[in-house]
Amino acid sequence: MRLDIFFSPAQRFARLAAIGLVVAFVLGLFPLIFGSILNAIEFGIAISVSMFVIISPVLLWAVLKLLRYGAWLEGTTLVVRSSLVTRRCDLATTPELYLDSIPPPFLSTIGRIPRLVAKDANTRSVVHLPLRNVTGQILPPTQLRALAAAISAGARPPPNDHDAAQVTRGLTELADNPVTRML
Repeated sequence: MRLDIFFSPAQRFARLAAIGLVVAFVLGLFPLIFGSILNAIEFGIAISVSMFVIISPVLLWAVLKLLRYGAWLEGTTLVVRSSLVTRRCDLATTPELYLDSIPPPFLSTIGRIPRLVAKDANTRSVVHLPLRNVTGQILPPTQLRALAAAISAGARPPPNDHDAAQVTRGLTELADNPVTRML
């Protein structure tokens, strides 16, 4: 099950097209503006290359994020893919599992962002899943219930079983309570 934490494919395409237009504009406009001041060809090439070298790492990261970022459930395994790394965690067997929240991005109007944090027992990698999408809405109830079902599918030894039950209750409450969903 795909989790709606990022842009839809159509929104991703629109943002990639906007990035492409900005790059084409910047690389095409500089030689036209500054080309008549000095030798048009040499100056235009120098500016275009320097702008490309400066901007390309940022653009590459943005494009990778647009193309790769996402999260989904494969059975009871939560997979979260970022720009460069894919992390997996079996929610049914993970010993460390909790809900917390992080501050919103700079100049954001939404409140704190709730997230699920799970540490894989085998690889010890930590998976962070924001429970809001990029527009600030809490994940749909069906997806929150699917996460809760994946967590409750496994048995854990005593100190960890209480944590898993608490996370499951928190996800179910978030899915069922419309007032909580607006926070």
